[in-house]
This record gives sequence, C-alpha cells and structure tokens, in this order.
Amino acid sequence: FGITGIAPEANISAVSFDEGWDTEHTAKKIMTAANKLGAGDIMLLEIHRPGPRYNFELRDDQKGFIGIEWWPDDLRAIQYAVSKGIIVVEPAGNGEQNLDDNIYDLNPEPPYGPFPSWWQNPFRRNLIDSGAILVGAGAPPPGTHGRNHGPDRSRLNFSNFGSALDVQGWGEEVTTTGGKPDGYDLFRGDGVNQWYTDYFSGTSSASPIVVGVIACIQGIVRAKNKNPFSPLKIREILRNTGSPQQGSSHMPAT
Repeated sequence: FGITGIAPEANISAVSFDEGWDTEHTAKKIMTAANKLGAGDIMLLEIHRPGPRYNFELRDDQKGFIGIEWWPDDLRAIQYAVSKGIIVVEPAGNGEQNLDDNIYDLNPEPPYGPFPSWWQNPFRRNLIDSGAILVGAGAPPPGTHGRNHGPDRSRLNFSNFGSALDVQGWGEEVTTTGGKPDGYDLFRGDGVNQWYTDYFSGTSSASPIVVGVIACIQGIVRAKNKNPFSPLKIREILRNTGSPQQGSSHMPAT
C-alpha cells in the first residue's frame, strides 16, 4: 500500500487546486500552502497552463502550455513562498516551447491581460526572478521497462526548454502510485488506493523526482544539525552538480 519513494521519511501534505486552474485561485492556494510551511521545506506545483503561443487555448495535446510563474498572481505567490525560505519546484510545462522566445516578453492583450505595469517576463531571470526551480523532462536510460525514449538525459520532445530551466527529471517510465487509463498499470487492486503504474510521464513526473532529491539533501543537512539550504542555494547546487543534459539526433542539448 504505497511505494518506498525517493525520500520515504518525508512528511507530506497537499493543497488542492479544486477551485480551478485560473491564476487567481492557484495563487491563493500557493499562499495557503506557503503559510503552512517553513524555511527549508519544499513546495511542488503540479500544474502548468496554456500560454500565449496558441492564444491561451486549452488543448488536449498541451502544446503551448508553460510554467505558471509567467502570470503575475502566481509569480507573486511563488516569490512570497521563496521569501519564507521555501524551495518551490515548478514544472516548466509540456508545451514544446522555447521559453527564451520573445513571445513571452509581451504583455498580453485583453481578455487575458494586460498584466500590471511592474510585470516583466520571469523566464528572463534578469529584473524579475520567481526564485523557483524550473524543471524540464528528460529521457530515462534506454531499456527502462523495455522501452527507449532516446539517450539518457536527452530532452523529450514535449518538454519546454530554455535558459531559465535549472534541471530535468525523468519525463517517462516513472513508477508511482495511481493508475492510468491507457493500459500501463503495474497493478490495479481493489480500489484506487491499490493502483500502481510505471508510466507516469511529463514534466509532472520529472518535478517530483527533483523534489525527492532536494528532500534528501535537506535531510542530510538537518541530520548534521545545520540550517537547511535556502531556495537559491538549492538551485545553485542542482545546476552545478547535476549530470549534463545529452543531445539526440532530433533534440540537441542546446
């Protein structure tokens, strides 16, 4: 009933985006979560949202979806959490987007904007930085579960990319609790609490892997009776010590 997980002794809880995925509601829920956490704790945002590439269209293929820090309300909420010393881990999104593209510098027109005058594209990380760790999706080692998605740590085609991304995790073949309706269940027992899959995917599977890594790092620090690392220090550690991304024939490392 459960799986061991990456950091099995972590204390976990959740705040649901049950009121909707619009920026007003998600920002409030991020604030709610931040007020329950303290310095050194970790917040995972399991969400992305349709961006301006396809005029904010809610598409089944998720093309054009981006990380939610691009919206001012969510940006401010994330910055609030980071200011408390909370490490915020954010999926970059499954939209096949280059987040360095100039389209993300543009303040949107009504009805999706305009954003406040102070807003600037946080993906640039120059004048405005959310402080979050932005996660892309990479390929697991070839042969994992008998499947091949390209060279280990090569970018998966659906993953957003760009200079703002800090790290990647597996975007395919992730084993976890829960089931999927497409036949990739490991086990489907008596009720959903006994469902398992080895096919969790997307930047939504990559990001919790990174959360598990951070939880282990913070656990080591706390076990030594030292103060937990700050959000920016954790981001620096991940960027400086992670294994380099590899290229493939259709997804260059650049």
